[in-house]
Amino acid sequence: MSTTAVIAGNIIAAAGSLSLFISTALKGKKRIIGAQGAGSFFLLISDLLLGGYSGAVQDGVGLIRSAVILAEKNSRVINLLLVAAGVIPGIIFNNRGALGLLPVFANFEFACVTLYPKSGEAALKAAIAVSTSCWAAYCFAIQNYVSTAVNIVTAVSAVVFVIKELLKKRKGETENGKIEG
Repeated sequence: MSTTAVIAGNIIAAAGSLSLFISTALKGKKRIIGAQGAGSFFLLISDLLLGGYSGAVQDGVGLIRSAVILAEKNSRVINLLLVAAGVIPGIIFNNRGALGLLPVFANFEFACVTLYPKSGEAALKAAIAVSTSCWAAYCFAIQNYVSTAVNIVTAVSAVVFVIKELLKKRKGETENGKIEG
């Protein structure tokens, strides 16, 4: 792959990552989803430039999901169809072997956790840690160093949150006499 493609892919990935970061500071569902959709768009282009086609499929599905939500056409059936739309073409267009399956798995596991009605905050953060860890390894493989760094920071942040929650829960249970030891 040419140095120019790697540099361009990383610059575009930076725009996508910035859009996702900005989405965390926005208020209002439509603005948040709009910024997430913009992030998916830039990351899709970056994946294509860097030859990461299974990741491009996942980001394409993310862009479609954002459009569906903004059009207020979201439903459980559509969510399940979008999960399938990520898995099947993601496997078909995978050109990176086992590493190319990482974004497919990442989005599948995250969708399963988010679609499960009883998923709590800790489960969602754990799913984010798994998903972003998978994406970090994949992004490194396609030379998307900006997204690699962003995904590592996100994964570490999510793991720290989960550990704190588990410790807080354990401390609360110990103080209430539920755990011996």
